[in-house]
Amino acid sequence: MDETAGDAAVIQTVQRVLHARVIMPALAGRAITPPRPLAWLLRRVPGVAVVPALLLGVGPRPERVPAFARRP
Repeated sequence: MDETAGDAAVIQTVQRVLHARVIMPALAGRAITPPRPLAWLLRRVPGVAVVPALLLGVGPRPERVPAFARRP
């Protein structure tokens, strides 16, 4: 497995876990609470919330736009 396929597998695994533990319970109307250590950390250091947001939104290896697709 090359490096890109490994990255994709990790991202897809995280997506499956989030879907099962966050999205489906929310759609079913159940309350969702973060694990206590995570909630504690986010209250003490709010900037830490940026890390998972970047990892999920951009990924561990962000793709670059090729030169031909960039606006002048």
